[in-house]
Amino acid sequence: MNGWLRERYGDPCRECGFSWESPETASAHEIIARSPERFERVVSSRSGTEHIPRLKWSVAAYVAHVADNTRIWAERLATGALGGALRIATYDEALLGRARNYCDLSLTGCLWSLRRSVEDWESVWSLDPTAAVVLDHPEQGPLSSGAVASIVAHEVVHHAGDVEAILGGCAALPGQAADPLNWADPKAKIPPSAATSQ
Repeated sequence: MNGWLRERYGDPCRECGFSWESPETASAHEIIARSPERFERVVSSRSGTEHIPRLKWSVAAYVAHVADNTRIWAERLATGALGGALRIATYDEALLGRARNYCDLSLTGCLWSLRRSVEDWESVWSLDPTAAVVLDHPEQGPLSSGAVASIVAHEVVHHAGDVEAILGGCAALPGQAADPLNWADPKAKIPPSAATSQ
């Protein structure tokens, strides 16, 4: 793990408990691969417009953000694997959220987008050079493909906590119990998060 991420989030992450040291690439891939079904299960019968004051986005907005983030990192790895520039062109997630009008997006479309972005993520690993790619991030420095997998997995877990916090703070539908997003232990609850990453 690079020092930039440890400094920003802590190890484990102060907000979501994600450990940067423990997830191997295969474990990170599993978290990412399972994200569409997990989000779909947790937000079932919800509108996606739910929100709480301490978090900046709605449920649908966080799903859209995770989808965009996963797809962007897949594109960055593909660029390196296909012989393109290794230097990452960064972006501001808040500005992207405004440009995409995250909070007015349909939850149905956001879930579809998340599933497609995970397909893109998985397909990039079929490119032979992907595992050997080392990207150059202006702030974080050199990032191996394994480090990128951990970054994307952290985003999934981190914002899963945001979704849980939102739904936990909203009135449940009749007969609907709290349903935590769990990634390793089926009975484990991911702590809520107040932070997002760029």
